[in-house]
Amino acid sequence: MYFFSNHLTYLIILEFFLSYNIQYKKTKQNKIYHFCLSTNQFTLLFYKKNNILKSKKISEYEKKKQDSEDLIPLIGMENQIVGFEKKEKIHIKGLRHSAVSVFIFNIENDLMLQKRSSKKYHSSSLWTNTCCSHPKKRESVLKAAHRCLIEEMGFDCFLEQKFSFTYHEVFSNGLIENELDHVFIGFYEKSPIINFKEVDNWKWISLNELIENIHTYPDSYTIWLRIIIKNHLNQLKCIKKYDSYYK
Repeated sequence: MYFFSNHLTYLIILEFFLSYNIQYKKTKQNKIYHFCLSTNQFTLLFYKKNNILKSKKISEYEKKKQDSEDLIPLIGMENQIVGFEKKEKIHIKGLRHSAVSVFIFNIENDLMLQKRSSKKYHSSSLWTNTCCSHPKKRESVLKAAHRCLIEEMGFDCFLEQKFSFTYHEVFSNGLIENELDHVFIGFYEKSPIINFKEVDNWKWISLNELIENIHTYPDSYTIWLRIIIKNHLNQLKCIKKYDSYYK
């Protein structure tokens, strides 16, 4: 069976038997004809079966890989990772989990906001910080922050973790956020290239204007952004000088 392990060999043997079959069919030697036909069928069936098994193995591997990537760290009371679970189940049951929030500023210290896609399963069409995500299994919070910045806003830059906070919120659709949120900041001058599957719009805004807008139109902003602006504004303002990020 080792001889048949190479797919190219299967095809060569199959082609050989097909031509061999035709040749003896013309000479009407029935015994040889039937032997070739049977061998043909065996080779073809063996090739198909092996190929299906290989495809099944690849499919199972990809599924396991995807399932692993969909797992999010669960967080214990001492902020340690205690397990992993899928995002859907986490938000249905309100399990405490890890998240990242990225805040990108320009040289004027304006903040880059994004408007979440209208297709999001919660907090859709609301304005929020530059981007948010959840770390995947075997992914650090820093790598998760860079990944979501690239995937949602189309660029990357130096990021520094500033602080973490926890919050618990039940949304109108019954889903629950119960997060340990790790907040990162960075600096960028150019316009983003937004991913319209995740983001509907974006803009620069000063922190003072953002504070006023949240006070006037709180329902236009995500709950986690409102909490950060209310409780952690000084930590956002206590940022390094812009030039230090480019040395």
